[in-house]
Amino acid sequence: MNIFKQLLKKILLLLGFKIVRLDKGLFSWYNKTDIFSDNDFSWIKRIGIRSVIDVGANTGQFSLWISKLLPEARIYAFEPIGECFRELTHNMARHKNFKSYNFALGEEKCNRLFFRSESLQNASFLQKSEFYHNLVPFDLNSNSNELIIIDTLDNIFNEIVLEDNVLLKIDVQGYEDKVLNGGKKILSRVPIIIIETAFCELYKDQPLFDRVYRMLLDMDFLYFGSLKEHRSFSCNLPFQQDSVFIKKNSPFVYSMLKKGG
Repeated sequence: MNIFKQLLKKILLLLGFKIVRLDKGLFSWYNKTDIFSDNDFSWIKRIGIRSVIDVGANTGQFSLWISKLLPEARIYAFEPIGECFRELTHNMARHKNFKSYNFALGEEKCNRLFFRSESLQNASFLQKSEFYHNLVPFDLNSNSNELIIIDTLDNIFNEIVLEDNVLLKIDVQGYEDKVLNGGKKILSRVPIIIIETAFCELYKDQPLFDRVYRMLLDMDFLYFGSLKEHRSFSCNLPFQQDSVFIKKNSPFVYSMLKKGG
């Protein structure tokens, strides 16, 4: 039984979940994107974020969390997968400042084939790499691939009045560079970016951390570390993380640092 539990725990963690023991001794699971602590984002409360853009919202894990931290902020969430989008809108139905969009974001307006998988969190416009299949051999590709509508950040927010200051979160399974390229105008109004970055190629031709780092450096953002890492079970080496980038000379952040945090 212990061997079975350990195997189940590893499988769920690699798919995006974590097993925890409840008070009654039973096992449960929760999504790993739900487990930011309040301390992770306490500094964001002091920056005066008025708008949040959640790109790759899935079922609303981040949107739900940030809405509790910043209850007055307007949240704009983008999720292309129909099943996830329906759950997202249901989960956020009580939040009056929330708006959702059932399409993806990229560097141009178009339609593109989307590769689904058993774990919808890991679906992508990019095909999975050999490294991914070795890391997660049980997360099989799905035969129900589909054409997905893509628009750009700049197109969308050219028609929407977006309140400063803006927090941009991006979690798009290897499509990060495309989202950034399609949002260069809006990025001028963004002081904080939280973006999933990889150190190993999980998807074919995805931008790794160093490429995302250089892109954002060229856009006057500085790297401020990570909020969370995802590590290999075999050697505990990090292969992916949620990276924080802050606009160079951001008056909100640097004024806090000068005051001692």
